[in-house]
Amino acid sequence: DIGFWIDAAAVTLIGVVCLGYSLYGSNFAEWHATVSFLNFPIFVGEILFSVVGLLFFVKWATGCVVMRPWYYAVFVYFLWVMVMAAVGYRQWGPLALRNAALFYYPIFVFLGYIFYNPKLFFIPIRIIGVILLLAIMATNTVAEDFRWMYVALYLSLCWRLEPRWLKKILIGLLIFSLPHLLFVGSRSSLMGLMAAVVFLAAIFLEGRVKRAFSL
Repeated sequence: DIGFWIDAAAVTLIGVVCLGYSLYGSNFAEWHATVSFLNFPIFVGEILFSVVGLLFFVKWATGCVVMRPWYYAVFVYFLWVMVMAAVGYRQWGPLALRNAALFYYPIFVFLGYIFYNPKLFFIPIRIIGVILLLAIMATNTVAEDFRWMYVALYLSLCWRLEPRWLKKILIGLLIFSLPHLLFVGSRSSLMGLMAAVVFLAAIFLEGRVKRAFSL
């Protein structure tokens, strides 16, 4: 199934880059490439956005995306951002493109929704994921702005683990990592956590609603 492998590539790329952000912060975010005909660097987030955007169009061109009416609203929004960035570039130069990133980066939420595939998260992958997240949280190496999001992701991966005794052990181990998290962070960290929880809950509930109506 080509759609499965496109989803796997996109989710892997997004996951690796997010891991880099959470562990190394601005040192990672400032990695960039330069092109001779451009007078500004292309940062890792913009490279990821371009590659994942290309994967979306490949998935769409191969008939693996069922287009919904609200998808076109996202396309119109992105086109508007790009037009405004081009207009701003004529007056302000590369600074306009940096500011435009604040408006097109939220489209990662849409892309994450498109590429989310439950088949990617089979049991061995879930176990590897929770062990990796637990190790990072227990060693206190993750940037504080990302810690609560690690907790939300950890719990979401544990949610459907089998057998149940393994799920209980892994959730119990998380409790010993929580003291690192209780007295750190900021309001922006909490907002990031809330956004992550809403995103994961929306995906989970959509599947439940579809199954309910299919009955």
